[in-house]
Amino acid sequence: MSFILKGKLVDVNNNNQPLSAYTIKAFDKEPIIDIFGDQPLGSSVTLDDGTFNIHLTKDSFRKPLEFWESDKEPNIYLKVYDPDGNLFNETPVLSTPFKSYKIPDEINQCETVVVGSGFGGTITSLSLVNKYVKDDWSLSDPQKRKVVLLERGQWWVSHELPSSPGANELEPSKSMREFLETNDIPYRTWPYPDNIIGLTQFLNTIRVVDRRGLYDFRISSKVHTIAGSGVGGGSLVYTNVTEEPDENVINSWDTELNLGINYNNLSKYFDMASGFIGVNKIATTTALGTSKLPKTKAFQDAAKQILAESPGIVKNKPTFDPTDPDQKDFVEDIFAANLSITDIPQRKDQNTLFTQPSPPPPPVPTPPNLYKTVLSSIQSDPKMQEKLAILRRKYFGEPNVCERQGRCALGCIPGARHTNNKKLFDYLKDQYKSKQFVVRPLCEVYDVEPLVGGASTYNYKVYYMMFYD
Repeated sequence: MSFILKGKLVDVNNNNQPLSAYTIKAFDKEPIIDIFGDQPLGSSVTLDDGTFNIHLTKDSFRKPLEFWESDKEPNIYLKVYDPDGNLFNETPVLSTPFKSYKIPDEINQCETVVVGSGFGGTITSLSLVNKYVKDDWSLSDPQKRKVVLLERGQWWVSHELPSSPGANELEPSKSMREFLETNDIPYRTWPYPDNIIGLTQFLNTIRVVDRRGLYDFRISSKVHTIAGSGVGGGSLVYTNVTEEPDENVINSWDTELNLGINYNNLSKYFDMASGFIGVNKIATTTALGTSKLPKTKAFQDAAKQILAESPGIVKNKPTFDPTDPDQKDFVEDIFAANLSITDIPQRKDQNTLFTQPSPPPPPVPTPPNLYKTVLSSIQSDPKMQEKLAILRRKYFGEPNVCERQGRCALGCIPGARHTNNKKLFDYLKDQYKSKQFVVRPLCEVYDVEPLVGGASTYNYKVYYMMFYD
């Protein structure tokens, strides 16, 4: 059974003014005595309007070393802490009965059901939403076709994402975390497996331990794989390497498997896919200098040895363009991989595009207008227009940068990775696309039944289990 504890914190002595950035912690009070003390259940931070919610499950009330289920009702009380971490107030045991969490009104009929929110499911869903929004523009909302995306896992976000838009002055719109909280959608934050507690949290995210866990470890005779179980699918657990397959590999799909797919008819889509995912080449030095990380040096030494033994095996495309006169003081890194992650040299790219003109000779008091000069170049120079388009694609939608934490498969804390859940979130917060798009987390499909005959215009019935309860 799942519960959601919701409330609003206000200052009754100041016209019920909302209190934001306060921490609310829930506890289960023991009626007599408990050597472990009152059980902490969960916590939340109040938003700008003072609201908060805490998601609880029946396991939240289980005590340490208690491996059985108890039928007793919890005695929940709250502790409120101000933004400085000082205890502000403590409530008595709450007497309001709790109601089990129920999914909002479900769409029983829709045009399309997509199972799984991995790369294939996300791209298919968003492509269909774009088509339906365009084709159904003149229809009323009830008549618009809808896409329902069913995902067995839940949302996973970085704990550094603000819960309130006021916490991020540069991005006043709702963050993913606030969107999930205000819509009562369960989510978890990435664990820190760098100490005993963090390692325990990490192990608890494995699906054999927790059905809502993220990591699905599968073992076969020759290949071991880690699959993702969350909104975003495999994009949440892969290590971001997004390299174009070798031409011989793609051609073998046609010559050996007779799939009708070869490099000539597929290669034109690589740039399109790279633009959708967001691919940048990350150098193998540290973020703050030219020295290499120890693990980077170890991999590069191994790669150099392989390259010496098998010349030509390193297939990375050159990052140096001899036809571009603007590339200066550039040393090519043949081991730099294409990653679906935000690039580091944002300031470098800006300085390359918006080149500062030479200072005028005295006694001119001010330099020429930099932005007027750049605007003139953009209007007349197609190469400058292309550079500006690349700059916007790289940084307009994804401001966070890679900090070289090496946590790509464990969950990027600064949120620099390009993952499918970000693409899905962009559509869910869009005022038009959200009318024709629904994401159902914690819903595992177990059967699809084709409908034959009858008056129904729907061709399939999809059966799935919800893990909210």
